[in-house]
Amino acid sequence: MAVILLGGLLAGQPLAQGQDKKEDKPETKPGVQRDAGTLIIEGRIRQMDKVLTLAEEQKQKLRPIFAEEAKTLSAVRDDNSLPIETKIAKRKEINAATQTKIKPILTPEQVEKWEKQQSRARKTTK
Repeated sequence: MAVILLGGLLAGQPLAQGQDKKEDKPETKPGVQRDAGTLIIEGRIRQMDKVLTLAEEQKQKLRPIFAEEAKTLSAVRDDNSLPIETKIAKRKEINAATQTKIKPILTPEQVEKWEKQQSRARKTTK
């Protein structure tokens, strides 16, 4: 046991180094519950930030766009009167509309990176 502790101290590494990482966790105030939708939105923003290095102002502008998209997609998903083909078509329309809203928020360089990333993602899901 002493050898393990000494080894960790000599290496300059905390023993439970995985516990100290906060970069992948959404920031929350103690005692505040976050709903699944908010967590998904924040996850999407984190993912975009990893690829594009977003400014805080850009993140603030993206949140309501993603929230509206989630609300609209949820309504389509929950509408049992729509056939599956219509739901798929509507989902594509909603996603395209969201992309159209996102592009003006990004710099030209970010748009180029985002489109390349989206293209790679589509290729891997086919």
